[in-house]
Amino acid sequence: MAVDRLARVFVDAPFGVAIVDAEGRFEATNRALQGLLGRSDDDLRGVRCIDVAHPDDHVALGVMVDADRRLDGEASSTRARLVRADGSAAWADIAMSGASHDDGRVAYQIVYVSDATALVDADEAHRTRTGTETERAQSEFLSRMSHELRTPLNSVLGFAQLLEMGDLRADQRDAVAQIMKAGAHLRDLLTDVLEYERAQSGRIVFSIESVMVESVVSDAIGIVAPLAREHVVRLATAPSGETWVHADRGRLRQVLLNLLTNAVKYNRAGGSVSVDVHGDGETVCIAVADTGRGIAEHQLQLLFTPFERLGAEATGADGAGVGLPLARSLAEGMGATIEVTSELGVGSQFVVRLEGARPPGARPRGGTRSQPPAQPRRGAVVLYVDDNDANVALVEQMLQHRGLVRVVSAPTVTDGVAVARRLRPDVVLLDLHLPDGTGQDVLEALRADPTTAAIPIVVVSADATPARINELLEVGAVAYVTKPIVVNELFAAMDLALGG
Repeated sequence: MAVDRLARVFVDAPFGVAIVDAEGRFEATNRALQGLLGRSDDDLRGVRCIDVAHPDDHVALGVMVDADRRLDGEASSTRARLVRADGSAAWADIAMSGASHDDGRVAYQIVYVSDATALVDADEAHRTRTGTETERAQSEFLSRMSHELRTPLNSVLGFAQLLEMGDLRADQRDAVAQIMKAGAHLRDLLTDVLEYERAQSGRIVFSIESVMVESVVSDAIGIVAPLAREHVVRLATAPSGETWVHADRGRLRQVLLNLLTNAVKYNRAGGSVSVDVHGDGETVCIAVADTGRGIAEHQLQLLFTPFERLGAEATGADGAGVGLPLARSLAEGMGATIEVTSELGVGSQFVVRLEGARPPGARPRGGTRSQPPAQPRRGAVVLYVDDNDANVALVEQMLQHRGLVRVVSAPTVTDGVAVARRLRPDVVLLDLHLPDGTGQDVLEALRADPTTAAIPIVVVSADATPARINELLEVGAVAYVTKPIVVNELFAAMDLALGG
């Protein structure tokens, strides 16, 4: 009777049970295990238990079997995938216990199997949800940090630019130049750190297209030229015709800017930086070579480590050790690589290797010519929605230099919408972080109202993340100016808004 009851428990147990012989082959299986695997007892009898496991889990199952044999009666366990008759996989929690003969040989083993597929799926869903929430929190933190740091920088650099426009003594002009230099360094450092973090977390979206390398090189050389003149370093490029690569134009330019900036900053007075483009059609190389002091071989492995300056902090050169790590991350995001060779006392060479591309189709003749920017109308009314008095005062003084003499401000979403509806300004300047909501709330409210829908809106914000910029442009902003404000960028945005 007791034996019959035990047999019934074995057959009807709500979890899988199997008896395995000394060779690891099934002798008997219960209904639950047969149902999990989609195979009958006759079909499973004589099959090695490891053969019903997923190939990637053979090692884990083998380790469990060996452990059980060493423990002699004590259970061992693991989680592994079992392969069903239809080829699909089911996660299972597997435990094993057994007994041995007096001489130590394995007599038999009993295997207990519980379907863990639902648990694994739930764990994966939780990890995905947690990862998404963490990524969202990181994004919000970066946006907030960017805003909190850029807002005071906006006042520092903005009012310094206004001072530069006035009549200053030589010593005053030198003092303002130092303010501008230090502020620009902090701004660039903030931008690089935030961009590097975004690159590392995979939140940068790359727009890969056919890009002419020489055009990007020319842009980068033009931007770096003032720095090169300041350091008395000659910039040179080798003629190469037209070379095309698969890349994100903006990101490629950033990579070259970072390499060129370092090549200039850590060069010697009277030195040179050269850019050479060459390739075989399939692969294109952009080589940036300098005549600086070079890098010791044992330091090369640290070159792309964030915030590692290899002793350059003692030279007085500006920097934070983020430019090269960012350049490598951006290059890898485009499927490119960066290689470096260096010799002490001679200089260094950085080579960006990219996939070659065909040039895009020629554009049709007779395209529309770009129109020169419209001159702003004197007396135009500008509504600036921002709760920071210093920002409002700064923008008002900047625009007075351009003849836009009337600036009206509103500190909240509610006030901004109400003033815009009552005043019908020529342009609305819009901060994104407001006490009672966001600048996007203002934008959407004005666009939804037929009486204000046509008013040009320019976002002026410390939130400099590309995703945010694109989002606001897509929902109706005509331009986006990032803080700290560069005077000419604000003027260009106003020209665009008033010319529309």
